[in-house]
Amino acid sequence: MGGVDLMDSFIGRYRIRIKSRKWTTRLFYHLLDMTVINAWVLYKKANLTTTNAEKIMLSIDEKIKPLIEENKNVKMEIEGLNNKINTLEDLNKKKNNIIIHNFKETDANYT
Repeated sequence: MGGVDLMDSFIGRYRIRIKSRKWTTRLFYHLLDMTVINAWVLYKKANLTTTNAEKIMLSIDEKIKPLIEENKNVKMEIEGLNNKINTLEDLNKKKNNIIIHNFKETDANYT
């Protein structure tokens, strides 16, 4: 794609949507669109070698690692607390049960 085709394609996608009856206003916003697109193209050319997707991903990875570790620690604490709650519930259930030794079940016990 050449420069004019590329410019038309960008303007078609990223146009400032202002409706006006005055041709001067429409011309102003069209020139503003062209200026913004040209600035963006120049920015991309100037920063093409310094900005790399791999570098960006590594920087994001470095920023996320502490959050992942903190999340793992919180999950482990929650599991430990859930185990303590289950243990306490089991102890309460055992306290409420009555254990009778030397008791033989017969039909007479149920009537």
